[in-house]
Amino acid sequence: EYAYRKLPRWKRYFENEDEITFQDYCFLPELQNFSSEHFNRDGISDLGYFKFIGVSDYFDNEVMYLMTKVLNGRNTRIPPFNKAKDFSKKHKLEVDSVINDPEFLKKFKDFHQLDYEFYDVALSHRLKR
Repeated sequence: EYAYRKLPRWKRYFENEDEITFQDYCFLPELQNFSSEHFNRDGISDLGYFKFIGVSDYFDNEVMYLMTKVLNGRNTRIPPFNKAKDFSKKHKLEVDSVINDPEFLKKFKDFHQLDYEFYDVALSHRLKR
């Protein structure tokens, strides 16, 4: 339990999903613009720094591009990373009930505006290759 208490608050919610609702999780201050803040914190302000930027919306195509163009067709094993656990039926129902709600999506996009801008830049890099 001691190690659990040392985790950042947002990581603890993965351990016990009943502690927080999906909507509340989406608006945790420490997760606001998490992706864009991560890159800025590491001193990377230009995505042109990367040889390859994969976009999960095009996952299958991105993996093929990575293997053929970036890794030059080498038979490379890519280890799994950050596997998501299965969520409870209750949690899935909650997510399904809000994910298509226009009011929720607007609030979410406003709250994570910098991440959406970051995503648009990633998409534009993808289109240039």
